Amino acid sequence: MKSRNSLFRNIRIYKLILLYITITLFLVSFLVLYLNRDLRNYVYSDSRLTFLCVLLWISFILEFSHTLLDLTRLKTLAEADHDLNRLAYLDRLTGIPNRYSCDLIFGQFNTPEKVAHMGCILMSISNLREINETRTHETGDHLITDFCTILESVGTDYGFVGRNSGNEFLLIIDQCNDQKIQDFLNAFTVRIRNHNVLDPQAPIHVSYTCLLNDQVHAEKFFEFITRTYAKFHEGSLELI
Repeated sequence: MKSRNSLFRNIRIYKLILLYITITLFLVSFLVLYLNRDLRNYVYSDSRLTFLCVLLWISFILEFSHTLLDLTRLKTLAEADHDLNRLAYLDRLTGIPNRYSCDLIFGQFNTPEKVAHMGCILMSISNLREINETRTHETGDHLITDFCTILESVGTDYGFVGRNSGNEFLLIIDQCNDQKIQDFLNAFTVRIRNHNVLDPQAPIHVSYTCLLNDQVHAEKFFEFITRTYAKFHEGSLELI
């Protein structure tokens, strides 16, 4: 993704330089003839020179038009590439990073040095199945969307937020400690309670677990995440 962005940027810079050169040459050639009467009369007196000047100006105009067209196409292509990247890296329903993005993050921290002081909070919506069964799946989708909106709003101040599967959500915190986790949980709980007051018919109930690598000393990030999941399945906590 970064390489494509760099490529688009470099092509755009090249096209802008080309556009600047074309405009400059056109103006210089026009002004030289306009300001120099003797040269202008000499050129106009020779049909071949006149033809060459007209041809040169037409070439400038065509080059200017083609460069503008290329810049427009480049902008459209860059926007389409951005949309494709969004589909590849972000969850379609919620707009937060998806499983693929989570795997990329896991890979970036998959060394003993980088994972040493990591923290992870694994969450799920504990009443999602009930909402889907007693109401509608559309209501369940709205519940997930509302949950992720709150999670992203609060969690991005602490670290990486992602949807690792249908009903599994992660907050990865670098240089984490108990205080950071507690601060996040306090802020997150307030937002969830506010949501439930406004929408008592479809409240959000959250199960979670949290783990500090200072406690388990995993040397690989994938090992750390596996232990977080194991702790969650052994007995998760109810946030609200």
